[in-house]
Amino acid sequence: MYTLSSNSVADKNKINNGDYLLHEFLSSENILVLVLSDGVGSRACDHVASQTACSTFMEAFKNCSDGVETSERFRNAIKEANRLVSSPPQQCHGMMATLVAVVWPVDCDFFYYSGIGDSRVYLYHQEKVIQISEDQKKAFIRRDKFTKKIIYSAGTPVIDWGLTNALGYLMFKLI
Repeated sequence: MYTLSSNSVADKNKINNGDYLLHEFLSSENILVLVLSDGVGSRACDHVASQTACSTFMEAFKNCSDGVETSERFRNAIKEANRLVSSPPQQCHGMMATLVAVVWPVDCDFFYYSGIGDSRVYLYHQEKVIQISEDQKKAFIRRDKFTKKIIYSAGTPVIDWGLTNALGYLMFKLI
């Protein structure tokens, strides 16, 4: 038995929500597939990026079932999602998205998962919620866009967080 839970908070200043979620039970293989993506809002077409990432992952995983190990199908589906997010239509050039993917052969006591960017995978076990993926982001000091001078607030440098990995990111890494 399993329960799926998700939460999406849309940016009230945007027409389209940059979050996207797909899940499907592949009954012929007894595998549950879940994929969630959050388009990077500071980039073009965040809603297109997240939908592309999820749809591509799901289709790539489902279409590669003949004799290919589940772990390899999983990795290939992520690579294909990155390929399509990285080569969008011209109006969406530069789009990026985070990705959470989980593949669970339900007859087994393990599952495959990946958390790319700062979307997270949590495990609920024995009444505890445990984050099992790591955020791929780092802190940096904010600078003025034009002068490149450090921005201060109340005498303290303003700190922001930036992704170090995402689909569509030039130096994407599949860990």
